[in-house]
Amino acid sequence: MQARIRPYREADEAAVLALWEAAGIDRPWLDLRAEIAEKLRRDRELFLVAEDDSQDGQDGRDGQDGLRRPPAPPSRAGKWGAALTPPSAPLSRSAGEGLGVRESPSSPAGAKGVGGLGQTRLVGAVMGAYDGRRGWVYHLAVAPDRQRQGIGRRLMAALEEAMAAAGISKVNLQVRADNAVVVGFYEKLGYVDEHLTSLAKRLRQ
Repeated sequence: MQARIRPYREADEAAVLALWEAAGIDRPWLDLRAEIAEKLRRDRELFLVAEDDSQDGQDGRDGQDGLRRPPAPPSRAGKWGAALTPPSAPLSRSAGEGLGVRESPSSPAGAKGVGGLGQTRLVGAVMGAYDGRRGWVYHLAVAPDRQRQGIGRRLMAALEEAMAAAGISKVNLQVRADNAVVVGFYEKLGYVDEHLTSLAKRLRQ
């Protein structure tokens, strides 16, 4: 089954946090729960998730990319309280209604978690933002067992559509310079290296 793209709902919080942990985005210096809370106060329609109740790619069958996969290892409990698929190479380590993203009528009221048989699960997420001049992309992640199946591309396409509908003319994102896999992923989507130096200053701990 193809993953459905829809806006984030507050019931998704634990599943999204677990997904980010599985994808390697969770870092000691990041307060991801606070980032979600802040996102819900502004531009919440730019926070998208992909949900899927399919188990393709977990039982040795061919995935949507045509690659044969072995059975997935048993899931483990993550610190966010949702089941996790053991991580592999992440898609990204970064980094709605009325804006071109519509919920599927069959979507459940909330995601059950990152893993589990016979239930809807979140398999991807991306957080977009608008600073009044440019759009930004943060925390694009796809569940390790569902990578290379087009979910990341579809999340980015939906986010770009929502941003364009909101009048945003340019999208920026940051990727660590040594993360060649992710740089290549974004380049295939039309993003280019502008050869700028990123500077930052933390105003609060």
